[in-house]
Amino acid sequence: MRRDFKICQVRARLSHGGPGEPTDLRVEETWMEVDEILDRWYEGGLDPQEQLILYFKVRCGADLFLLRYLPHFQRWQMQGPADT
Repeated sequence: MRRDFKICQVRARLSHGGPGEPTDLRVEETWMEVDEILDRWYEGGLDPQEQLILYFKVRCGADLFLLRYLPHFQRWQMQGPADT
């Protein structure tokens, strides 16, 4: 079943070429530390007609989240914890 991504706030390490790795994620009113990046990949970017999207599967405590960063909009989005 397809789940929609929700706009979220993410703190990330500084990086020259993009947002860097996520370090903290805001879920409702609570900031959660990213304990582990389980996987990362990207979509698009090679074809100028397709928008680049960066994905991170992360663990915050016992919860799993799927984060994506849209560089064109400079915006983070998430699925989880129940959505993943």
